[in-house]
Amino acid sequence: EECERALSVCRKYEREEATVFGNDERSGGKIRKSTIRWIPNDGETSWIFEKLSHYALEANRENFKVDISGFTEDIQFTEYEGTGSHYDWHPDLGPGKNKRKLSVVVQLNDAYEGGELLINNGQMITTEKGIGNVMIFPSFLLHKVNPVVSGNRYTLVSWISGPVWR
Repeated sequence: EECERALSVCRKYEREEATVFGNDERSGGKIRKSTIRWIPNDGETSWIFEKLSHYALEANRENFKVDISGFTEDIQFTEYEGTGSHYDWHPDLGPGKNKRKLSVVVQLNDAYEGGELLINNGQMITTEKGIGNVMIFPSFLLHKVNPVVSGNRYTLVSWISGPVWR
């Protein structure tokens, strides 16, 4: 129910072509092929931020133990619509984004084939597909979304920030 509610709320915001991290240039679909919507923390969406913050705090306490302070950016609603939609290998850190500590990805649907999220932490991890699955990992890890073979993949992506990595 919460994933359906999030989908409904997120679709109200303006849609734009996703850019390639670090240079804000479109890649012509070579590196990234998807659309995004930026979701602000407001009266209609604060419950999403609260829920993701809860998961991130718990994961950090149990697993990562990094110095975090919370959200400093809007949440990204990412739409991988149609065959071939993807995002090649990348970290979530870069120029102007060096305070990101934890990346949070929430699967809002599972009516698609392909589109697996892979994370490289020294071993290749393929995350399990399922509505409501939450993946949290250090933002410096390389990760990618394999090309969608059929259907559409919808996710929330957010970043928990803290002091600059040292």
